[in-house]
Amino acid sequence: MATVLKKNNKKLFLSLLPLLLIIGALSIYSWMTPQTTTVQLVDSTSNIETAFAYKATMSPNILYPEGGTVDVGDTLFKKITAAIPLDLKTIIKSEEEVLAKGTYDIQLIVKAGDIWQRTYPLQSKQTFEQKGKDISVIDNVYKIDLTQLNAFITQVEEETGVRQSQYDLEVVPTIHGVIQYADMERELQVQDKLIFHYLYDEIKLASEKSFTTAVQFNESETTANPFSLLELTLPLITVRITTTVLSVILLLSIIFSFKYLDTGRVRPVKSESEKLNKKYGSRMIRISQLIDFTGKTVIPFDTFKSLLKIADEKEQPIFFYENGNDRSQLYLIVDGAYVYTFEPRTDAPTVPNKETGNGKAYVVG
Repeated sequence: MATVLKKNNKKLFLSLLPLLLIIGALSIYSWMTPQTTTVQLVDSTSNIETAFAYKATMSPNILYPEGGTVDVGDTLFKKITAAIPLDLKTIIKSEEEVLAKGTYDIQLIVKAGDIWQRTYPLQSKQTFEQKGKDISVIDNVYKIDLTQLNAFITQVEEETGVRQSQYDLEVVPTIHGVIQYADMERELQVQDKLIFHYLYDEIKLASEKSFTTAVQFNESETTANPFSLLELTLPLITVRITTTVLSVILLLSIIFSFKYLDTGRVRPVKSESEKLNKKYGSRMIRISQLIDFTGKTVIPFDTFKSLLKIADEKEQPIFFYENGNDRSQLYLIVDGAYVYTFEPRTDAPTVPNKETGNGKAYVVG
C-alpha cells in the first residue's frame, strides 16, 4: 500500500508543480502591474517675464560735457546724476492662448535699513484684461527723481540727527490677478524688484534686471488598470486575490505530497494489539512460548477490559503472546485450572497451537 501511495503522491506532485508555477507567475505579474494609470490631459506653462532697463540723466560734466540721458553700467555717480529713467516691461508668454486679467501698480520704496522707509507711487493702480499667447501687462517708462529724493533724505537726516551710510531704492511693480486656460484658473501674483544701493557718492545696482515666474497648468485623469491576458480582461484586484489564494493552496498541497513522496511510505494504522501494548506496556511480561492448555478450562473474552478486570480481581498477570509465523496475538491469564484469554482481531485461530513456539510475547502484570 505504501508503494501505491508513493506513486499517487508522485503523480500529484508532478501535476501540481506546473500549475503552481503558472498561477504563481500570474500572481506576481498582477502584483507588479500598477493598480492605476495617470494620463496627463492638459500640460501647459505660462511664463511671466519682467525686464528693467535704465539710463542716467546727467548734468554737463567732464565725463559727459553735453549732459543729457546716457547709457550707464551698474554704478552711477550721485553728484552728476539728476534722475534715473526706467523702462519697465512685463509680458506673459504662454504655449497656448490664455486669458490674463487683474491689476498692477508701481512704487518706489526708499529704505533706511530697519529705521524708516518712504513710498513714492510711480504709477497708480491700473487694470488689464487680455487674451493671447504674448500678453503685455506693463510697458512704460518711469523716472526716479534723484534731486527730489536727495533733498528728502537730507531733510530727514537733519531733523533726526541720524545719518545712514547706505539707503536702498526699490522699484516694485505689483501685479495681482488670474490666468485662465482650458477651464483652469491660476493666481497671478508678482512682486519683482529692481534694487539700488544709495551710497554717499555712488548709486549701485544691487539686484538682477530681469525676472521670470512660471505658472503651470496641469490636469490629469487617473483610471484603474484591468488585468488583461490574451483576450481575457478582469479586474486587477480580483486577479491578485484569486491567484494569491490559489498559489498558497497549491503550495501547501505540493508540500504535503512531497512529504510522503520523500519518505516513500505512509505510516500504517496501528493494530489493536499495538495500541494495547503501548497503553499497558508498563505492566507487561514477555513469553516466547505458549503455555500448555491441556486439562485447563479456556474462557475467552470479547474485550480486553474484561480480561483486565479479571487480572485486577485475581491479582494475576496477563500474558501476551505473538506467533512469529502467522503474526497471531493472544492475551491470557492463568488461574489454576482456568485460562482466561482475549484475542485481538486477527485471522489467526482463537487458541494457537502450542507447538508453534517461536514468537514474541508480553505480559501485563
